[in-house]
Amino acid sequence: MNYTWNKTWAYGWCLLLISCLSGCSIIGIDPFENPAPREPKAVPDHYENYNSIPASKKTVSLSEPFSDNSRNWPLYSSSWDYLISISGGALRMNNRASSTQQCVISLPALTGAEDFEIEAYLKLEDASYSYGNAGMVIWGLSNTTPDQRQYARISIYSGDYTFDYYNGTTYHSTDISGNSWKGSFNRSGFNTLTVRRVKNNCYYFLNGTLLTKNPAVGFYGNRIGFQVSSYTNMTVDYLTVSKLTLN
Repeated sequence: MNYTWNKTWAYGWCLLLISCLSGCSIIGIDPFENPAPREPKAVPDHYENYNSIPASKKTVSLSEPFSDNSRNWPLYSSSWDYLISISGGALRMNNRASSTQQCVISLPALTGAEDFEIEAYLKLEDASYSYGNAGMVIWGLSNTTPDQRQYARISIYSGDYTFDYYNGTTYHSTDISGNSWKGSFNRSGFNTLTVRRVKNNCYYFLNGTLLTKNPAVGFYGNRIGFQVSSYTNMTVDYLTVSKLTLN
């Protein structure tokens, strides 16, 4: 056995160890220096997936196919400028006036404190090609203060999507340019608009595609329904409201 080689090898390792303990001057690393902080890993939010909540977790509070008017939607037919009717299995709002119009009902079963889902299948058309604008699904609408509400708005004139709430004095809204979601929007046909509240967030989907999520806010009242802007026609095929039972 070559004892001379073994002693040389051991002596070299001792020098390396001593050097590292005193500041690692050989390789320029201080073993006692605090490690650089690591970036926290983002926790995936699976509720951003439209299919994340199965039907078994949903309890329907309102299923409105508009086959009749048993829920007493406020219909209006005394003016040429503004008509609301239920026919052919749909709610039809035809607005040729210069002001916005609403059609809402009360839904006491939904308080806003629970997790919920609102889904509507609707189509927008221009009543006037020069001015045709937008339609809204509105919920949590105040029973006393005009227009206090939460809303999700689709525009076929500007190509934008707007959502959030109005507290009676100030709009707290987020706009998404049509360029970012045009691929999931059927401009000439029906679109499925879905709003979900899960815990502290509200998720907004268009045709199963997540647009964004915002912090959830409380309701101002228990009314729910639709609004059309000036010179706009909207047809609503169905409206479904469900409470979500999640772990």
